[in-house]
Amino acid sequence: MALRDMYVSDSESAYPTLELVDLPRWLEPPGPFAERHIDVAVTTTAYRLLKTAKRVQKEAALDGEATRSSAGQSLVEDHVWRHMVEHMEFAALDPRPRRVLPYLVYRSLLAGNADIGTQARATTLHEAQDPIDSQVRCYCCGDTLWSPDFETPLREISLDHIWPRTLGGISTPDNLLPICAPCNGAKEDRASWSVFGVVFDHALSERGGHDEERLLGLALHRRAAGALATSEYLTLKEAFVKLGPRTDVELIDEAVDRHFFNFRAHDAEKFSFTE
Repeated sequence: MALRDMYVSDSESAYPTLELVDLPRWLEPPGPFAERHIDVAVTTTAYRLLKTAKRVQKEAALDGEATRSSAGQSLVEDHVWRHMVEHMEFAALDPRPRRVLPYLVYRSLLAGNADIGTQARATTLHEAQDPIDSQVRCYCCGDTLWSPDFETPLREISLDHIWPRTLGGISTPDNLLPICAPCNGAKEDRASWSVFGVVFDHALSERGGHDEERLLGLALHRRAAGALATSEYLTLKEAFVKLGPRTDVELIDEAVDRHFFNFRAHDAEKFSFTE
């Protein structure tokens, strides 16, 4: 399953602003754990490339209009490619990433500046309403964000970009889900379980702070959703919806060491994924 298929149900509708998830074409981690590590590689590479593009935009004082101009596009793409050659070991004469990747980074930079449209917001919230009680809940923790008897307008609910807007995530219903403020603050712009700042192995046994528990739960929830998406060929949004909100963090096997892959934070009856 292509990583990009986790983020959009209709591949044509998202082109090209979400195409950074096509990075696996040029990043192929070898070995039996390639599927696990490609998520890490894509996320890390996307961060680096977008960081370079944003630095160029800032140093050149490019406003929105200047960034969208031909000169602005050329400036951003040239610096991105130079960074790829000098710091990321891309072959300078390889025409494929030279033509495609800087352009995708540039388009992702533009996408990160776009607001969520009224129609996209309305569609996302409508889809998120529980068919029984019409409530809208945080997709991460399950807290109620809106109910018919709430005074807060439905339109004021925060929406999370599953593939972060800062990494070029587009503001379409395929990439949006309602989220509460604490989960949104903890998730920030992390796109993968591998970059949630999880402390591995023995340090996990000493976790105890509420913030650390939330962060660990988010990472485990994201890992399970990614596995479910791959297993059943779903978009990541569809996987999160099917999986439901995260549960309390629990040990999978008491007889095994307390490491990250021996924890879960989802309803095992909905998906029995283990690693």
